[in-house]
Amino acid sequence: IKNIEDRSILLAPEYITKAKILNNLKRYDEAFKVLSDNVYKYIKDGKSENFHILLARTLVEIARAENGLKRYDSALSYIQDSIAILTRDNDNLASSKNIHLANALFIRGEILFNKNYCDEAIKDYKTSKDIYINIYGNNAKNINTLADLLSQGAIASLRLEDKEKSQIWANYFYKLLINIFGLEHPKSQSIAKVYYP
Repeated sequence: IKNIEDRSILLAPEYITKAKILNNLKRYDEAFKVLSDNVYKYIKDGKSENFHILLARTLVEIARAENGLKRYDSALSYIQDSIAILTRDNDNLASSKNIHLANALFIRGEILFNKNYCDEAIKDYKTSKDIYINIYGNNAKNINTLADLLSQGAIASLRLEDKEKSQIWANYFYKLLINIFGLEHPKSQSIAKVYYP
């Protein structure tokens, strides 16, 4: 393929996967560069509807990188754009089975948590959890991302100033974590150290 734009679009899934791996390794600068240099600048205008999912997935990983680099306002802007794309035709998010939306809401929850907007973060964690359960059902116990999400939900809950609300939400996330993953899971044990229901 001679055209660099066409090549970037064709290889976008590979670039997104590479950025996801780099983000998981906490190599956020590299993840950001991979996507901004090779994908985002070619598809950001969204001229073709065929690329809207690629754009949404790209924005999620860019937002993760920005969050990791502590550029929270920029991260929030990217993730909002991703969620806007993914929710274009969906009014009832909690009934969705869109894995990309579940991931985007989880990342937005992380960003909001880092900005100390714990109430809003908890809403995103809960909706993301609902979508994961819709998708995986009884197999949810095999999805480590869900364990991370429930753990983060409990931690965000413990930061709420309203102590009654904090207790209710922490209990909600902790019980789900235990029920789905069991007491021996590392995330369950980690939360048990800071939360005693």
